[in-house]
Amino acid sequence: MDLKRKPKMRIDWIGATLTALAVLASTGTARAACAEAAAYSQARSGAALIILRDGQPFCEVYARSFNVDAAIELQSGTKSFSAVIAAAAVQDGLLDLDEPVADSIPSWRVDPAKSQITIRNLLSLNAGLVASAGPGVVPTYDAALNARVVRAAGSTFEYGAVPFAVFGAVMREKLLRAGQPSSPLLYLQHRVLDRIGIAPKKWTQSADGMPHLSSGAHFTARDWARFGEFIRMGGVVNGRAIIDGATLEESLRPSISAKNYGMTWWLIGTGGLPRGAPLQSDAIVSRAPSDWIMAAGVGKQRLLISREARLTIVRLAPPAGATGWSDREFLSALLSPPLNQPPYEQIAGGELMRSRSSASSF
Repeated sequence: MDLKRKPKMRIDWIGATLTALAVLASTGTARAACAEAAAYSQARSGAALIILRDGQPFCEVYARSFNVDAAIELQSGTKSFSAVIAAAAVQDGLLDLDEPVADSIPSWRVDPAKSQITIRNLLSLNAGLVASAGPGVVPTYDAALNARVVRAAGSTFEYGAVPFAVFGAVMREKLLRAGQPSSPLLYLQHRVLDRIGIAPKKWTQSADGMPHLSSGAHFTARDWARFGEFIRMGGVVNGRAIIDGATLEESLRPSISAKNYGMTWWLIGTGGLPRGAPLQSDAIVSRAPSDWIMAAGVGKQRLLISREARLTIVRLAPPAGATGWSDREFLSALLSPPLNQPPYEQIAGGELMRSRSSASSF
């Protein structure tokens, strides 16, 4: 699905190749940190790296084969958009996190196990359903509703696409009852993404026209970074909360079944990852802030956010670009020098290559 972007906020960007690096920094050590992190990413097939501090570009780097207008599928990085859909729906009075899914799906009311599953369970990946429909398989919403229950709701973290498809089915019903178009993606676009000025280049849909919510979103690095800034700022745009702030904050807290997963977000600053996590467990850096959250996808697509450090980081790569990647090594390369010395001045290292974009800023 192609959706037109409607910018509402401005971030001034500088694009550069890895060999002609443009950095916003105040010290040589900070500039070196950006260069080291970029080199680490590029050596592992990195296509794009953006680092924002206090909402401004600290570093923006692209491989020569990539450019600012190019998008990559976020893979499972798509999942975190569902937390924002939920927070918008709570603000609109469409749902409550602790309501049973059966309130929206009548067929679940007669099932003793399914009738206990809440929307919070779906987004926390502890609904007790068989969470995966198979390697790389994204079920339709209706197919996901037929998934078996194998554990008590809330008892066990289990990663997979099925709970997100069930959440999609819930949102479809909520929107239809409210007299709105049934697509959760259209709701996300007009309620949130339009207001922060971003749009996916593409979003994969099933044959029934419903968007995948566990994967399938294609974004540019800049737009994913803008989304990360929106999260870092607590869902506030131009001084106004456009989603329910309490719901957003709940999504960033540990669930009852996994201390390192909230609702759709990895909480990588709090220790080892839960059993079944499709990530390595080395992401913690001793000197890093403890509030790091992450959206992550195959190929080491990364959106990393720390309010304490005032940082938003995006890394994009082809799906096969994961060889040798370590989140610990990447964050160590970035955090070794101090990155806390604003204000920043623009420094161009080498011959600056301007963004190959129709617009240099937006």
